[in-house]
Amino acid sequence: MLLRAAGLWAICFIGADVIDRALRDGKYKSDEMLKILIIKSGKSWDWRNSGDFKGFSGRGGAKTISDMVVGEFEDDKGVSVKALFKKIMDE
Repeated sequence: MLLRAAGLWAICFIGADVIDRALRDGKYKSDEMLKILIIKSGKSWDWRNSGDFKGFSGRGGAKTISDMVVGEFEDDKGVSVKALFKKIMDE
């Protein structure tokens, strides 16, 4: 079962980010957007009420969920935003 409102809003925010990334790279087809979402996400998330996003609610929770998921997306060089941030902060 998908999270309620926060999950729905988060999916909308994530979709907007995927579309932005695809269009930025000159890719306009849905299969190219799916590659960004599925292949580059780097992690399998548990979207159930008791899963990875338990306790998140409202628009703020949705934004946090979206940031968590999008932070795992890899760029063309295979580095996620989360990994890049960790590397910068560790040095």
